Amino acid sequence: MRAMITRIVTITLRALSVVALGLPVMASAQQALYFVGKAAPLGSMSSAGQQQRAVYLRWDVLEGELPGDLSEFVVLRDGEELARLPAHAVMSASQIKALYAGAAQQRRYLESLTQLKRLALNDPDVAMFESSQFFAALHQRLVSSRASDRLFQALASRMDINIARARNRAFIDTTATADHVYELLAQHSGGETVRAGQVTVNLAESTRNLAVDDFAQVAQGACDELEAGKDHYTVALTWKTPGGENQADRLANQISVSGYDLYRSDSNVTQLTARDLAREARGLAHNSVGRLDFPDLQQVNDTPITSEGAQNGEPVFLETHDQLIAAGLRPGDTRAYYLVARDFAGQYGATRAVLVTIPDMSRPPAPWDVRTYADAGLDDPEMELWWEHITPQGYIDEFLSGRAICNRDEIEQSGRVESVGLKENCDTGVRRAVRANVSAYKVYRFDTFAQASAFQDADGDGFSDRVERQIGNGAQCDAGVVPDSGVSAWVENAKINVGTLQTGDPVVRFRDEIPADQPGWVFWYRIASVTADGRLSQLSAPVRAIFPDRSTPDVPVHASSTRSGDENCECDIAVINEDKPWAFEDRIGRSDRIDVQCGGAGFGTTVQRDMNDESSAVCLSDVVREQCGGPGMIDLRYELQPPGKNEPAQTCSVSLPDEVGFCTKGEVALVKRNCDGVPVEPGTRAEGPVRHRLNFPADTCGTLEARLGDQRFKLASSCGSATPGELEYEQIAGTLCLSAYSQDENNNQSPSLQMGCFQVAGAESLTPPGEPQPVSLEFLSDKATVKWRLPAEPIAVTMIELSRAGAQPQVLTQGVAQPGNDPQAVLRHDLVVPDSLFAGEEWCVRLRAIGPTVQGEAAVQSDWTAPLCTYRDTVAGPPQYLPWPDVPQAPQGDVLSVLSGLDIGALTFVDRVILALPLAEIGALDNECTDYRTAAEGGGKTEPGLREPVCSQYGLLRADNALSEVLSFVVYRQARNAAGVLSDWQQVSPSIDRLHWDRQATTPTTWKLADPYIGLVPLDPASDQWQFVYVDRYPRMAGRDYRYQIVYFTSDQRIRQWRGSDWFVQADVNAGGDQ
Repeated sequence: MRAMITRIVTITLRALSVVALGLPVMASAQQALYFVGKAAPLGSMSSAGQQQRAVYLRWDVLEGELPGDLSEFVVLRDGEELARLPAHAVMSASQIKALYAGAAQQRRYLESLTQLKRLALNDPDVAMFESSQFFAALHQRLVSSRASDRLFQALASRMDINIARARNRAFIDTTATADHVYELLAQHSGGETVRAGQVTVNLAESTRNLAVDDFAQVAQGACDELEAGKDHYTVALTWKTPGGENQADRLANQISVSGYDLYRSDSNVTQLTARDLAREARGLAHNSVGRLDFPDLQQVNDTPITSEGAQNGEPVFLETHDQLIAAGLRPGDTRAYYLVARDFAGQYGATRAVLVTIPDMSRPPAPWDVRTYADAGLDDPEMELWWEHITPQGYIDEFLSGRAICNRDEIEQSGRVESVGLKENCDTGVRRAVRANVSAYKVYRFDTFAQASAFQDADGDGFSDRVERQIGNGAQCDAGVVPDSGVSAWVENAKINVGTLQTGDPVVRFRDEIPADQPGWVFWYRIASVTADGRLSQLSAPVRAIFPDRSTPDVPVHASSTRSGDENCECDIAVINEDKPWAFEDRIGRSDRIDVQCGGAGFGTTVQRDMNDESSAVCLSDVVREQCGGPGMIDLRYELQPPGKNEPAQTCSVSLPDEVGFCTKGEVALVKRNCDGVPVEPGTRAEGPVRHRLNFPADTCGTLEARLGDQRFKLASSCGSATPGELEYEQIAGTLCLSAYSQDENNNQSPSLQMGCFQVAGAESLTPPGEPQPVSLEFLSDKATVKWRLPAEPIAVTMIELSRAGAQPQVLTQGVAQPGNDPQAVLRHDLVVPDSLFAGEEWCVRLRAIGPTVQGEAAVQSDWTAPLCTYRDTVAGPPQYLPWPDVPQAPQGDVLSVLSGLDIGALTFVDRVILALPLAEIGALDNECTDYRTAAEGGGKTEPGLREPVCSQYGLLRADNALSEVLSFVVYRQARNAAGVLSDWQQVSPSIDRLHWDRQATTPTTWKLADPYIGLVPLDPASDQWQFVYVDRYPRMAGRDYRYQIVYFTSDQRIRQWRGSDWFVQADVNAGGDQ
């Protein structure tokens, strides 16, 4: 390679001179010029022109443009001038045409013509041209100063040496005979001339470019990075420029290489086959666009690849999803890729190959609708997770309703489901692929939701990717590398079973072996589905599961129900104003005596008036002034009057605050604090309010409810409060029947504590009762039935007011005696009502409770209830049902074909007039069935048409299996007369969910097909191929056309698909009679 490039010199903008031999140091003010030569066939790559050899000379700057003061190049051979070429000139169109003359130049011509036309198609600034105008169009591009055209000039000169010759950057010596020394002189506009390069070329010597290094398929991102998704259905390739770490060698190779061509095998392979594409190309003819058609290979690139490779393994060439689809490649395909370099003379170098597998990064779906079940009633309590087993059809039914499925024919084999979005089609829409051939599941268990939600496991080893990234070297993508410490979240050796529900749907059950002595423990689970080749899904959403603790807590304790009172009170001093003169006020108002003590010494008994101001008796006492004037404890002992003559007095003591002075400073008042309430017993009436107090067992909270009949209403709860073990509720007025229950952290509830009924009233002797509770109002003929519940108070009479609304209102009022007060019972009373004036008239009822009374006092009564209204119909109308929920449109299957009796070879009149719809195909029946072939088909059946085979048990199973995908269907038919009028769709079959066979009296047992709706007809008897058909025996009319629909149902009778046929114009096989 080094022999090809003997000298690289630097031509500065200041002067023309030879700066150095070898590689120059590049700078912004100078351009590096190279000069190379080699011997090669006159033709390019293909067989044309391989017999004649020539010397190719090529020069140009590595970067930028030629210096402006460089006027021309002079090419010398062995010191003799071969050519003098203007440095900045471009050949004319006619001169360019002459360069491509001859068969040896045709491949270059066709390739450059194709590339320039492709440029015209893709660049709006480049005009399209006829092939005959190629040379003029090329000349126009070469003289253009547009930036895009200047890029084209540089690249095209590398690909086609004739374009470099047209720009005076190359020369082909076709008269060389042996070893020659070639020189390139660069002449300055000022007359100075320097030698720009020299090379020795042996005409008989063949040299070719080295193969690239490290040609390999690479990934665009680690498995847990977003970039990893780019690898799906794409091919990323990398390679290195030959030359290793030697910069001179790499540069020499880059100058010699004009580009790369990439080929791949046209079918899947399992191992690489070594190929020398340069040698093969010399024996091939080129095609109409200048490309080579290698046997068993496809060319990948449209234009030569100009990338010089990468030194760090980054992708150099990328085949996109769309390009692979267009080439017919699928994820999982394995092809051999061949990379070969072109040199500046248009010849192939050495070939490098690599085995490439089209990445299938599509994942299976994560399990959906994961449910938890716990059973604590067993001797060994257990907890299970259930979810639907993932299958292609299950995934389609769950997520792809209404979407087109693009690969139905290959789903069963590949397990991949390809679909497009709603209202898209498979030809133009972007396909979304999911691998639904799930063979296993991984279950992960966590202690908290935070752990579960943050967890990711790209390699499926059970350890968090975040922890494994700290190890480095892609440990999060390598299941064989795990942290030295830490616990795997994966539940290994899990009890995972796939079963079947009664509906026929497959279900997965995971049973966790949580210790039974840890009830109430909460765990979080996430699940990944796994394909047979180990591809993991994303994790399912965290699911909370609790190992059940079903022990019920103790019932709450009814601590007290009390009303307000002055018994057993504490007292306190309230400071009204500490800056005013001394003033004392007794706000309790039940004082019998007050004892004053200062410093432990008492001063006897007094009352409020003796110390209410500075001039009162106590305050004027010298003893008090002496003992109580300074600092120290001043206690007041206050004695309440006894509530009864025979009850002991109640006392309390209080200390005077420091900020006031006894008898000298501050306004104070003696007040009550924390008086004990008066107990209230259930069933009694008390002046309100009544305060109910409840205590709940440790580690529980509780709820207080009011009961009305068989209904309960929540009044208050301690759950979620600062004091969950205590509850206090104040009943202001009315009657309440109370109950309470305890509740633990597992939501277990205790039995209810029945507290009884409490009636709270004002101070008057009689208070109004509560309102009755209307339950229903019903009419039957001339009778109205009213149902209600009583309030908790004793009730003497319930007043019923029944009224009719409308233009002629009518009011009926009756009183119903109600001795007793059972609020749980539903009472009933019937009233006779007048005839209806019109259908649908409205009637309303309201109720009032009247309490018991004594002679001489007026009875107390409740307010009227809100009216309860209904409509009275003379004839009951139809019930009003809730609307059916929306059902997604069932997908349409392939078009049905309709077979006539003639199509199936029928000869008898009965068989000839039938119509049949193909259902499923079956083959290889000869080993299992008999009596279904005619003599012409090698059997003994006398009549063709419908066949009734007699099969072994295995043959019966094979037939049933062949129809398993289509059974459970109903057939509908529509007719059209000669005028084009359509009939309604008619059901012409029952629901067909099985194939009927008659058991034969043979040993071993055989079965004869005897189904009235499904028959067997020939498809290709010579190949033992047959098909099952639906046989339409429903009567038909002559002169009518018919079409069919088959509707298929799931195991739970949901429509899963339908298929329709085109119109069938029936032949007049029955001579015009009705059929």
